[in-house]
Amino acid sequence: WSAPEVGFCFIFATLPWIFFAVFVYPRVVESFGLVQCWLLCWYPCLVLIPTFPRAVAALLDAGWGPHSWPVVVVNYTAQGGFSFLMGNGLISGTLLVFDFVAGQPGSDQLLARANGYLSVAQGLGGSLGPTVVGWWMSLGLSAELSGSQLVGRAVAFDGLAVAGVLLCVAPIMLLPEGTI
Repeated sequence: WSAPEVGFCFIFATLPWIFFAVFVYPRVVESFGLVQCWLLCWYPCLVLIPTFPRAVAALLDAGWGPHSWPVVVVNYTAQGGFSFLMGNGLISGTLLVFDFVAGQPGSDQLLARANGYLSVAQGLGGSLGPTVVGWWMSLGLSAELSGSQLVGRAVAFDGLAVAGVLLCVAPIMLLPEGTI
């Protein structure tokens, strides 16, 4: 896929996400709570991330072309779903941090610091993420070219799923009840 095709796919997912975030998300949070919204955004992604490259590979191996309708449907479904869920997860994560800070002594001063830390974390993720994924992708392609049946180009997606569990799901689940 070319850069404009990938960009269009993300725009495709962004428009429904904006509608959902403005009109539906507040009601969902009221019904389920922030922690559940955070987790509900992550659980499908943890299945989607490692499944996506394998589904595309299976379609290509079955003879479908890179621009055939099944590959396009899988691509738009995966990338659109991921963008939609992670957009809502970003809102949930930000609100979780702000809710936690609001319950601390001196929260009026801590809020600015928390906002700064969130910006730093997002910046690090935005800069280190592509580097790490590129490294994993190179590792997977090298292994695949050398005949490995165990490690292939999907290793980058597997790594993202493991990082999601370790950095985003497990810490929330390990918090004592009532922390947030």
